Amino acid sequence: MITSCSPGWVNMCELKYPDLLNHLSTAKSPQGMFGTVIKTYFAHQAGIDPAHIVSVSVMPCTAKKAECVRPQLRDSGYQDVDIVITTRELGRMLREAGIDFRSIRAVDFDSPLGYGSGGRSYFWKQRRRHGSSTSHGSRCCDRTGFVGYRVYGNTGVGSYKRGAGTAGR
Repeated sequence: MITSCSPGWVNMCELKYPDLLNHLSTAKSPQGMFGTVIKTYFAHQAGIDPAHIVSVSVMPCTAKKAECVRPQLRDSGYQDVDIVITTRELGRMLREAGIDFRSIRAVDFDSPLGYGSGGRSYFWKQRRRHGSSTSHGSRCCDRTGFVGYRVYGNTGVGSYKRGAGTAGR
């Protein structure tokens, strides 16, 4: 089994090593998985038409831009991730907008999908059970994908009500 979380790697495998394609994992990348969750589970829980959600991913790799238009990221019936910008592009946008994070007032964290999955504890249990000296699994669970969304409804931009339809609160 070969990882499929890097669209650059998948593209290289498709172009240079097609004989290995049967060994690629069929799992979507984290960006693809989260896009699907936003357009299916979250949309359903919040009572929002997925056609009114624009899912924006902020990723460090430019290959993620090409990944978001792959047919595999449309099996929800919608393009799961609509826009991808790089972390460098986000930084440039923030500087150009003159946003000073030190002057932004702190607010409560909005967690529409709950506060945790239990995945990290699973990795720690496996690590103790098998005596692994690596914390790779827990690092993977610690990573956060930043995905923003804007909802366009009958009441205009931002019609999603904070806390509506959230699970795990």
